[in-house]
Amino acid sequence: MPWTSVYPMMLDSTKFALGFAAPEGITQRAQRGIRILSGYAGKKMTFADVKAGKLSTRVETADQFVDDLVAAVRQQGSERARRAADVLEHWDRQAETTSDGMLLFYKFILEARSDFSAIGGFAIPTDDRHPLTTPRGFADPAKAAAALDKVAAAVEAEYKSLRVPWGDVLRFRRGNLDAPGNGAPSAMGAIRTVSAGPFVDGKTQGVAGDTYFAVIEFSTPVHAEGLLSYGNWSKSGSPHVEDQMKLMSRKEMRPIWRDRKEVEANVEARKVF
Repeated sequence: MPWTSVYPMMLDSTKFALGFAAPEGITQRAQRGIRILSGYAGKKMTFADVKAGKLSTRVETADQFVDDLVAAVRQQGSERARRAADVLEHWDRQAETTSDGMLLFYKFILEARSDFSAIGGFAIPTDDRHPLTTPRGFADPAKAAAALDKVAAAVEAEYKSLRVPWGDVLRFRRGNLDAPGNGAPSAMGAIRTVSAGPFVDGKTQGVAGDTYFAVIEFSTPVHAEGLLSYGNWSKSGSPHVEDQMKLMSRKEMRPIWRDRKEVEANVEARKVF
């Protein structure tokens, strides 16, 4: 929302007409955006910087809670929970295809719920005035440790390991394509937003989240790249059913052709009526 897209927050939702935008409080995804932008304070962002920010799979909730979760387990967790904590401690806190702690943490968040209501709530609740330091901690660390133990038991039973590459579990499927997925749900604070569907035989697939996005530099000439993640073709046999999703799996974008020369250089078919 515009109220929480910059920091310090400059807009007051109460001073705008109802319906202009929902008066939503800050979310983990908004916090992630603020954190990325804060890294460029006083600096110019290049096209590459904006693109990297858009494609970032860094999980804000991991930065907020993994350290406290590991500490809680070290104090009062089971042997299995401690092994799971070792995985989380060394995880890159991203949802890349190779990230081997993402599955454990994703399952932990599902178990705890995004507001931790299933394990007693936050020690320090979300405060919109302090988006980079709240929420923090567990009101009941013992319940957090027990939740990780429960999740670890299920993951180890199904995958025979606690270290499972995220791309082995999250798949991008369309047409004949079944490719490794990346990204995380908005509620976990990833700018690269991908919502997972139901798990079947230990795997899930991206079903929502990033649809169309673009990075545009108003230079001369204009520099623009974009992606329609799930494509807009459905005709069986067309290479365009899955071509953009292949780029999505590789975290790439396609050039946006704007002038006549670019368009004509990429014509596949022409019909004259």
